[in-house]
Amino acid sequence: PAARPAAPSPAAEPAGPPVPPGFAKAREAARSGNLEEAERLARESAKAELSPEAYLLLSLTAESRGDLKAAVDAVRKALYLDSSLASGHAALVTLFARLGRPSEAERARRNALDVLLGMPDGQVLRGVEIMTAGALRRALEAVEPSGRGETS
Repeated sequence: PAARPAAPSPAAEPAGPPVPPGFAKAREAARSGNLEEAERLARESAKAELSPEAYLLLSLTAESRGDLKAAVDAVRKALYLDSSLASGHAALVTLFARLGRPSEAERARRNALDVLLGMPDGQVLRGVEIMTAGALRRALEAVEPSGRGETS
């Protein structure tokens, strides 16, 4: 009798794009809950590796401290390094909405959608956590122009 083909393995989380080693250490520290160490390592990565992802992580640590201005500044630095960073534009949507700046939130939403234009849904995006272009596109399309999510 012929051998049966092996059963397909369960779908694994898609692998993200390669990241600088310093940022990878910072992300691991953040995932383990050590935000002070994550912030220190992310600052080192941002400076030494010019890592946009490190600036996004710095934005998250600033936001966790309630420093929304520093969070916006960190995202802007990430976007300076890579203006096609859809996750950076998307992060600004929430930050600007929380700061009461709806027109800037809407502009950031449009910028993120423009970056995603033409990307296949399954494309894994650069950022702090793994997200696909399709998932981010759907999330951004569900945001009202005021920067708040749909309430229906």
